Amino acid sequence: MSGIIFFLALPITQFKNFQFFGFLFAFVSFIAAILFLLKFRRFQKGEEGEIVVNKILKSLYKYYLANHVHTPGYGDIDHLLIRKNGIFIIETKNYNGNVEVNVDEWYVNGTKIKSPSIQIKKTAAKLKEILGINIWLNCLIVPIIDGKLNVKNPTVDIVKLNKLVHFIYKKRSSIPKEELLSFKDKIRQLQSSEDKITLKGLFNSWWFVNY
Repeated sequence: MSGIIFFLALPITQFKNFQFFGFLFAFVSFIAAILFLLKFRRFQKGEEGEIVVNKILKSLYKYYLANHVHTPGYGDIDHLLIRKNGIFIIETKNYNGNVEVNVDEWYVNGTKIKSPSIQIKKTAAKLKEILGINIWLNCLIVPIIDGKLNVKNPTVDIVKLNKLVHFIYKKRSSIPKEELLSFKDKIRQLQSSEDKITLKGLFNSWWFVNY
């Protein structure tokens, strides 16, 4: 009751100030909501792309697959695939329009963006550091776009979605089976270590088929 009396006793100028700040708060809230929806849509689109790639990877013959592997300070590895012909770190990227890649520089509709090539190489190096290993990791980016893809002298493998399975099958590796299985075990041992590497996200699952 005392709060109501205080409000009614305010000068008209202060009441106008309340109106102004109320309008300002509503405007800021509206802008924040729009930004959140845009960010959520980008996140949702990214998740949709990862689901498609995940289904394709699960169609492979003999594999070990982990999704959404977290490396502190370097983001998530969308997919980590272990097969007898190598270890693959796979990133899915969704873009609207035309994409051009020149060495490590990426452009979407003519605008330069943060380089997924540099990011995936840093992530692979961090993963090797965490696990204390020195074996070859295949860095692979799968761009899902609705425009044209133009690639020149890339420093990592960039593969279209419809060629992903063929690309993985044709890869050759000299890594002994014992080292591959050791790598898999190290990943699993660190799975629950929050300060090193964890599984999280939509899939939160491991698949080990006939290795």
